[in-house]
Amino acid sequence: MHYFLKIKLNHTINIILLTVLVLSSFPNHVFADGMVIHRPDPYSNRWDYSSENNQQAFINYENGIEKLIISIDVDKPKTSEMLWLFPIPSNPEKVVVDIIKNLPKFSGEEISGKAKTQLSGIRNFLLSTQIYTLPYVMLYGRSGGYGTKLSMNMPVAGGFGSIQESAEQDVVVYDHVEKEGMITEIITAKTSRGLYDYFKSKDLDIDKGTIPVLDQYIGKDFSFVASWIKPIIPSEQEIENKIPELFNYPIRFPKFGTILSKLNSDFPDFEEISNNNSTMSSKLINKKRLEYLQNNSIAKKGLVNIIQLNPELITPMKEEFPIEVTIPPSRMFNIPEDNRTADSQQNQRGIFVTFPSSKIFYPLIPTSVYGTKTIPMTIRNIGHVSPEIYADIKNHTNVKYYLGYNQDLGEGLDKFYKGKGLELKYTKIDLLAPSKLLTQDLWINQHAPLKLYYSSFIGNHPNFIKIILLILASSLSGVIVSVVLFPDSRSLRKLPRYFALGLFNALSLIGLMIAIVFYNTKQIIPYEQIMQLKQKGYFERRRMALILFIICSPFAILSLYPISVALATYFYGLYFRYYPSQLFFVILIIFLLLIFAFHLKKIKPEDKYLFDQLNTQKISSWTFQPKDSRKLAFIPLYSLTFIVISLLLIKIIENTV
Repeated sequence: MHYFLKIKLNHTINIILLTVLVLSSFPNHVFADGMVIHRPDPYSNRWDYSSENNQQAFINYENGIEKLIISIDVDKPKTSEMLWLFPIPSNPEKVVVDIIKNLPKFSGEEISGKAKTQLSGIRNFLLSTQIYTLPYVMLYGRSGGYGTKLSMNMPVAGGFGSIQESAEQDVVVYDHVEKEGMITEIITAKTSRGLYDYFKSKDLDIDKGTIPVLDQYIGKDFSFVASWIKPIIPSEQEIENKIPELFNYPIRFPKFGTILSKLNSDFPDFEEISNNNSTMSSKLINKKRLEYLQNNSIAKKGLVNIIQLNPELITPMKEEFPIEVTIPPSRMFNIPEDNRTADSQQNQRGIFVTFPSSKIFYPLIPTSVYGTKTIPMTIRNIGHVSPEIYADIKNHTNVKYYLGYNQDLGEGLDKFYKGKGLELKYTKIDLLAPSKLLTQDLWINQHAPLKLYYSSFIGNHPNFIKIILLILASSLSGVIVSVVLFPDSRSLRKLPRYFALGLFNALSLIGLMIAIVFYNTKQIIPYEQIMQLKQKGYFERRRMALILFIICSPFAILSLYPISVALATYFYGLYFRYYPSQLFFVILIIFLLLIFAFHLKKIKPEDKYLFDQLNTQKISSWTFQPKDSRKLAFIPLYSLTFIVISLLLIKIIENTV
């Protein structure tokens, strides 16, 4: 089936940038976004779409001027030329085009991810207030954030000449530049017939009706940018110079195995080398293969022909696209533990277009010609913006917002961004949709979504969020458990008391335990025994002893682990983990306080009968208040309620940032 390119341009001025790229030795071809068309057979007029693999775009929009850097990766042309085409929403007189050698390098922390990381820390803090959850938090509660650091490069050359009239009828050449192996022309056509004649003068037989998606731009204030790319066919001498490296360092060439398969198929003697020397190392076998080729001109010529038809066979190994790698915060130094990633890739080239626009624009419709194929697209926009994502691609689009520090986007990009060394806000839009769904171009509003301010506040003020959630979860838990256990709390008049009781959890579960132990849940009768014990000093000493027991006992239990590790290390020479000496000093203080508490709780023999009478009257010998078993149930019920409410609050916030 034959495909013919039809471009009908009327009622509007159109810009065409024709670029002939004479590329250096065997690089990947990278061009701006849109559609790419090639001629499979250089001796026929049949046209087809070239496969796109990836699209990258960088946008800086200021004062109604859009600065757009775009590039894509396509399969290499082997024997024919390629045409790339995409629209720009502006008149050609106001469009400035340049070609840059390197793509911008973006790095920063992802704001939503940072907020979630902070929430994870807040969750661990809330759980830690219950003390007995500390082992779980220490072992399983650690969390780390990630961000995105993007780095990509893309060399091309460009420039502009003077405006001149074209020889073709109805066609005006705005610019013609020949620089660094590249030919660039910017033209406008008054009529579609003049444009077709212009293409024919460039040996392009373009017919009408081939690409209907372009009709959506006809009659509107749009321009078109087009580029021509010629295939790279390496010379025989270039290939012959590459052969020694190919066999001496095959690991550098991912398709070395394909070369061997073709040579084995075409030259049985070549295949015998590996069959007869199977016990040798691959290095020695490759050495013999190289000697065979150097001594056999026919086989050598065959290899040259194979590579000329498939030059990608000797393309060295490299990372051709951004590869996102998560970096644990523990591996980062002198930077916040936030949401970060890093990528690396070889040089890529980009086309830099500057034009006026009422809104930020990125062309999607031309890519729809690829039908069901999914072409990954990544758009990075300086500033926090809101893309207008239509329904068909909503489920295929991911928008994230980043904040970078001390930014340096790379050399030669001053015209794109002049904020070197400053804080940089940017938006990353990832689109992974079947091409047939790209029925509209992407328009982007310059304002940030309200949700972003919410996420930023949480990420930047974790201590404030921590205090608010602690107060909210503590007070709610106090009220809920009190209503269940203490019927008198169900009156609105007394409810604030239990609301305040729950707030003691802000001092950890230990603080709450002390508060509930001394909290009056029953009416106190002034028994004579209590007055006598108070006069003898038992009232203060026993209460102080109880407070010390409540505070020190949990930590004494937790300290048994580092103590056992230290003893095993000392007596058996086993090394598990290093603990600082300050920790053991704290442990010593804890046990000394426990010993002091045992001393305070002592009862003189002559006063024991008073405590026996308190016990008969169901009065606590520690708090000197009526005993209430509901207090014992209050602590576990409260702790469980607090954990549930805390996790629920964190989950709700996580789902909204």
